[in-house]
Amino acid sequence: MPNILQSGATWLGAKLQASAGRAVSVETGGVTIPVTATLVTAEHEVMDSQQFLTRVLSCDWTFVAADLGTLELKPGTLVHDGADTYQALPLGNRPCVERLDSSGILLTLHKKKVKVDAQRCLG
Repeated sequence: MPNILQSGATWLGAKLQASAGRAVSVETGGVTIPVTATLVTAEHEVMDSQQFLTRVLSCDWTFVAADLGTLELKPGTLVHDGADTYQALPLGNRPCVERLDSSGILLTLHKKKVKVDAQRCLG
């Protein structure tokens, strides 16, 4: 039986998907699956190579873990959003994927854009 925090994370995930979700595909290890994800902007403190803490504003993908099935998010995972493609990567000293709640119901994926829809940029 889920506790109140798990129920809250499940509820939040459903609300995020319904109000701000985007149909994307996630590709890793030769497997691609369609999922609904949400872009969320967050501020993170990361340690740079000289051991200084730096604040970084990052726009990350949020997923409901159950939607990913057995697909594992890891560095190099690709997220295709229309003609744009993003690649998972660690953010400073943080891993590329982090739990947003203690049970791992919601996951955030740090990423960089690796392919841009030129048509959208031009017009």
